[in-house]
Amino acid sequence: MSTVRSSSLVLDHRGFSEPLLSLRGIAALMVLVFHAMLSFRIGGSDPQYFRFPNGSGAMLIDQIVVFLTNGGAAVTFFFVHSGFVLSLSLDKSNRKERPSVLTVSFYIRRLFRLYPVIVVSALIGLALVVVFHGSTTGQLTSTWYRGFFAGAQPSLREALWSALCISSQYNQFAWSLRVEFIVSIVMPLLYLAMRSRVGAAIFIAFIFVLTRIDVPGLTGGYVHGYMASYLTCFVIGFMIGKLPAIINTRAMERRRGRVCDLAALSALVPLLVARPLLGENHAQLSVLVEAVASVPIIFGVYYLASGRFYRFCNHAAIRYLGSISYSLYMLGSAAIFVSVQVISKLYGDDFIGAHALLANFSATLVALALAVVISSPCYHFVEIPLMNLGKRLGNSVGSKLSRRSGMTADVTKA
Repeated sequence: MSTVRSSSLVLDHRGFSEPLLSLRGIAALMVLVFHAMLSFRIGGSDPQYFRFPNGSGAMLIDQIVVFLTNGGAAVTFFFVHSGFVLSLSLDKSNRKERPSVLTVSFYIRRLFRLYPVIVVSALIGLALVVVFHGSTTGQLTSTWYRGFFAGAQPSLREALWSALCISSQYNQFAWSLRVEFIVSIVMPLLYLAMRSRVGAAIFIAFIFVLTRIDVPGLTGGYVHGYMASYLTCFVIGFMIGKLPAIINTRAMERRRGRVCDLAALSALVPLLVARPLLGENHAQLSVLVEAVASVPIIFGVYYLASGRFYRFCNHAAIRYLGSISYSLYMLGSAAIFVSVQVISKLYGDDFIGAHALLANFSATLVALALAVVISSPCYHFVEIPLMNLGKRLGNSVGSKLSRRSGMTADVTKA
């Protein structure tokens, strides 16, 4: 029986990195704080996002926090990070599996990685709609917050659609998981295409075509209008693994800590200012700028692995946030919704009207605590067991396919 090793991109894989995973935890926290600080109206006006801080007093302080936590840039970072991590996983598997086996086992692992938490978030969303159906927080909450479960009715059908990632009505953040799901289907094809110049050119042409057609219209709104830009984020993340072959990291040995810190600090500027600077009319360009700005942060933490920022990411508390980051992100919207309900009842309308900034900070702190509390058991009792099950099933199916293809090759030779 013979084994066939398909050609590899030979990405620079240096094993599992907890600080690299910590970056996801930081991004998840940014998304949560960003949205929570938009919960209550200040002085009768909604806090603005994707804008440079403006206004005065309480509104200015709120705007500064929203600006510094830029949830849109954090989601872009998620996509680039996922592209990098998935490319390393595919390249490692490709060194011992045939392309067909690689693809099937990858799909099985991704299914068990993504869907269990999506199902949990849909069930929590259904529970919140049942409990809070008909309740109101008045006009003191922002237009953004009042969009939570807007028009949603307690429905098992809607919960099923949310669990299948068809609808995001029970989870405000689930739209990005549709992007992850679609890219997960495309990812093995992207990996195989990038092994040749012709394949890479075809894939890039495919992305260009996406920019020229009405993707949401053709898919009934299922595929996001910025899908071409988001797919490019994954491609950019994909290619980070090739950078060590271009950049001589050994030459940075003595000063790699400073380089890592400088890379993170310099990347922070375009991450924060791209959307406010370019405006809504150039939102897809903003996403691409954010994606490129994400590269030095990921490269520095994974390949340079030194400096103050790296040590911060390697702190035990930040590492734990990284480990629960997926649950933290997916359950964050539910935590925000409940926290605003709690603060509204606790403070009352008169106090919130006079101290809306304090109400936003309070809702943010409650949401952070609640998100960690509900994400921890989800991670330990849902994510880990089913993720391990997916790995076992993926390896088992992969082994069977490998043996079957090996037997076919022997018969052909005979």
